[in-house]
Amino acid sequence: MRIGLVRSFLGKDETIKSFLIGIFSVLRVLLWISAVVFVGIELLEALMTKDLQHLAMFAIFFLIANLQIGMGKYLLSIDEIERANKLLLLSVFMICAAFLEIVDGGLDKGLVVLSAQSVGLVYQVLSAFEAAIGVLALCLAAYSVDRFFVQMKSIIRHLKALRIWPTRGQLLDELSGVSDLLLVQVVKSPRTSC
Repeated sequence: MRIGLVRSFLGKDETIKSFLIGIFSVLRVLLWISAVVFVGIELLEALMTKDLQHLAMFAIFFLIANLQIGMGKYLLSIDEIERANKLLLLSVFMICAAFLEIVDGGLDKGLVVLSAQSVGLVYQVLSAFEAAIGVLALCLAAYSVDRFFVQMKSIIRHLKALRIWPTRGQLLDELSGVSDLLLVQVVKSPRTSC
C-alpha cells in the first residue's frame, strides 16, 4: 500500500521536480542559518580551543568540493560546459575554505602557546586574525554551497523527464537483460575438477 502511494507521488515528473526544488530552497535557508551560527561559534572560539572542529570542517568542505567537481564532470559529459565551469569555480571556493580551516586550526595551536606565555597584545592581534580567517572560510563555504544549490535547482527545472521508478516495460527489459547475462555467465564459466 505504501509503495503504491510513493509511486503515485513520485511517478509524475512535475511533482518530483517541484519537490526537489522545494528541498533545495529549504536547504539554502538552513545553510545560511547554520553559517550565521558557525560564524558566532567562530567568534566565540577566539576564547576557546577546538582543534577537532577545524579538522572536521576541513574534511566536510573538501568532500563538498569533491561532490561539486563530480557533478561538474557529469555536466561535461552531457555537454553542459557553462554549468560545469561554474561548478568548478564553486569547488575552488570550497577548497580555499577547506585550506583556510587548516590555517585556522594552526593559528589556534599557536594561540594556545601564546596564551600560556601571557603575551597580551600579540595574543589579541593573532586572535582577531584567526577569527577573521575562520569567518572568511565559513563565508566562502556558505557562498559555494548556496550557489551549488542554485545550480542544482536550475538543472532540475530544465530536466526533460525525471523518472525514479522504471515503467513496466523498462523493468521487464532490464530483467530480461540480467537473465541473459546470467545465462551467458553460466554457459561460459570454466568447470573446475576436484
